Amino acid sequence: MLIGDTETLTATTVPASATVTWTTSNSSIADVTAGVISAEGEGTATITASITVDGVSKTATCAVTVAEPSVELSSVSESVEVEGTVTLTATTVPADAEVTWSSTDDGVASVAGGVVTGESAGTATITATITVNEIDYTDTCEVTVTT
Repeated sequence: MLIGDTETLTATTVPASATVTWTTSNSSIADVTAGVISAEGEGTATITASITVDGVSKTATCAVTVAEPSVELSSVSESVEVEGTVTLTATTVPADAEVTWSSTDDGVASVAGGVVTGESAGTATITATITVNEIDYTDTCEVTVTT
């Protein structure tokens, strides 16, 4: 799960009318109310469903791992000559996040799909952005273009 996500667990009980009590080992990571898990912070928590029937208690557990969305570039700075290229790789959480690339100055260094092209001498910052749950996460690389 990612911070901000919700997931629903369902407990099937015998008898079907048994009341399920939901608990979490760490509400700052994953909170649970009536089986609905809310991802609150990075880490792992255990969700427990408990019932008591005729004085006998039964439990079932589910481990929940919560990650913070992120994007990390393969380099924090690069040099490239005019008309040369360098490729930046973005590692993202979640792994299937769509990366949007931008340059602070396309006249110095342009970027498409992580491939940076030197356009003219100078410095530009390349930014990789992912959006998760309507929140942007970014990382940058400073590119110096030489002649």
